[in-house]
Amino acid sequence: ASTYTQPTPLAVSPDGSSVAFVIRQADPDRNAYCQGLVVMSTDGSARPRLVADAGEFINYEQATRGSVLPIGYPAATRPRWSPDGRWIAFLRRENGTTRLWRVASRGGGALAVSPPGVDVQSFAFAGDGTKLLFGTWPDMPKVQAAVDREGGSGWLYDKRVLPNMFARPQPPAGLALAVSAVDVASGSP
Repeated sequence: ASTYTQPTPLAVSPDGSSVAFVIRQADPDRNAYCQGLVVMSTDGSARPRLVADAGEFINYEQATRGSVLPIGYPAATRPRWSPDGRWIAFLRRENGTTRLWRVASRGGGALAVSPPGVDVQSFAFAGDGTKLLFGTWPDMPKVQAAVDREGGSGWLYDKRVLPNMFARPQPPAGLALAVSAVDVASGSP
């Protein structure tokens, strides 16, 4: 049995004519990945189009032994189409934070619509497509700061630690998810 149980990374447009996905390519000179949000026709009639920079590599995280652990392979960050097909929402990691972005499906300026400093865990378009909903763990920075403080006097090696993977205790699974909404067109709350 595979532990890789992520959903498909492909998002088909509401009319079925296009598919959006994040493509990545290793960049050995930078020891990083180059990622982009691509849209292509489902019938192969047009060349794929790069519609936005998709930022840094996003690790797949899995709840294990009561903690959230980065596994080391890429998360399947599936973009989502607005119901009218006009917009695409996607996750983009930059400077260590994963934020929600939106871009016009035909391309144009991508816009971050979630606040900086807090990772977006999930997102969806509201039923009418005018709002984007996203969930965050607002307590995560406090949890991480507490682990940092604990490290000053030595971490307790309890179930939060997997010694063969991490020396540092990992954050607990099951933090409360806070849901926010923003207007798709303007990106404002």
